[in-house]
Amino acid sequence: MVKELHEISESIKQINQTDWKIIVIIIISGISSLGALIAAFAGILQSCRLRVSLGIETLLKYEEKFDSNEFKKLRSIAATSLLTRKPDDDIEDVLDFFETIGKLVSIKVLNKEMVWNTFYHWVVIYYQSSEEYINDKRKVKPVIYVEFVKLYKTLTAIERKEGIGNKEIIVLSEDELKKYLIDELIYQPEF
Repeated sequence: MVKELHEISESIKQINQTDWKIIVIIIISGISSLGALIAAFAGILQSCRLRVSLGIETLLKYEEKFDSNEFKKLRSIAATSLLTRKPDDDIEDVLDFFETIGKLVSIKVLNKEMVWNTFYHWVVIYYQSSEEYINDKRKVKPVIYVEFVKLYKTLTAIERKEGIGNKEIIVLSEDELKKYLIDELIYQPEF
């Protein structure tokens, strides 16, 4: 063992000053590279946090709009139109709202689970009660309400996954749709 230590000691003595400089440069480069990796990871983490924060802020703004007195009036008008079974352009403001939400989910500005938690109830009501209207519009213009249709399917898939034992696609009965649309008619401004 002593002999081996002596050999190692002799080997270290043989390393000249230039070799030591190279070794120090390699160590410093390694430390610098590690620092750069840590900084890059911190930047990615901060970017993810910012994205989540902006998504939440955007969702809250859309929820605020949906619950505003002005939009409640539009929802009431749309519900009236849907209850007559002769929907017309009166429902487009509400459908456009969900089209926008759908697009924001598609491009990952909004988290789909958070949108499910916030808007699923209304997406189901307005999609299922206006499905025929949407399909008629899409016969003329196939790209219209594409994002709303995708949003409905996405949120329904989440509902199936999250539902307690219910793996069927949730389809509201005519009576349930009517009840929910009547609830939308009861517009009461908040002061």
